[in-house]
Amino acid sequence: MTPIHPGPAAAAIPATMVQTLIDHARAGSPNEACGLIIGDRPAADGGGALRFEPTRNAAASPYRYEIHPDDLYRLTGA
Repeated sequence: MTPIHPGPAAAAIPATMVQTLIDHARAGSPNEACGLIIGDRPAADGGGALRFEPTRNAAASPYRYEIHPDDLYRLTGA
């Protein structure tokens, strides 16, 4: 039995935000890109994307990605 995913099958992301994400990925090529899409609440609760926050790839690799801990701390306050 396949588990049911708790969230929606898709989430809307504004075209300008998608372009910002693509630009960020191209700037770091050939390495994997990292970033977070910040929303007003979880997509499963009907939330919407508010902004894209680019982050550094701590792995600095074309095969792996890891959000740099300093960037994650800055964005989550954890």
